[in-house]
Amino acid sequence: PLAGGRTALTIADVSGHGLGPSLLMASVRAALRTQLLDDSNPQSLLEHLARALADDFEHGAFITMFLGLLDPTKHELQHSNAGHGPVLVYRPAARQFDELKSTGVPLGVIVPTDYPLAPPVAFAPGDLLILVTDGIVESMDKRGEQFGVERLKSLVAKQHALPVQELARQIGRQVELHYVGDSPPDDLTVLLLRRTGP
Repeated sequence: PLAGGRTALTIADVSGHGLGPSLLMASVRAALRTQLLDDSNPQSLLEHLARALADDFEHGAFITMFLGLLDPTKHELQHSNAGHGPVLVYRPAARQFDELKSTGVPLGVIVPTDYPLAPPVAFAPGDLLILVTDGIVESMDKRGEQFGVERLKSLVAKQHALPVQELARQIGRQVELHYVGDSPPDDLTVLLLRRTGP
């Protein structure tokens, strides 16, 4: 939550597994929360993060990150995207998806770099923002077939009217049924946002 009733939202994914990447993500999270006390512009926040943590990105490590600022009075989302995807908006009235593209490379790839704001996204009643980590779409079955973006879109289109908490659980369940083994090979994170009011 931010001043004026606005809300910052983010999803991020660090390359690699284990203690090193976990510590790097913890540093990014702490730095972001600190910077949000003074700044709420997604562009400058990502640019400051990239510069502040440049020395922490070693041996090819990087972090993809989507950072958005929601204004609930305008029903509008400002955002910058450091190489994170897929980022989808489902518009049930038109039965279509918009895919929000990256505005810059992942954090740690090039320093310094720019993360310009994308055009603002307006939400009509019922519109749904879908943010996931790549573990969702890259989970593989025993034939080596990924869960994929199209399967995710199909699931959202069919079940978009569910409460967002239940829709997130349904996505997780379907991915769990898809991948091989008792535990996922990568983290499975889903963040959903829907405009409910007029």
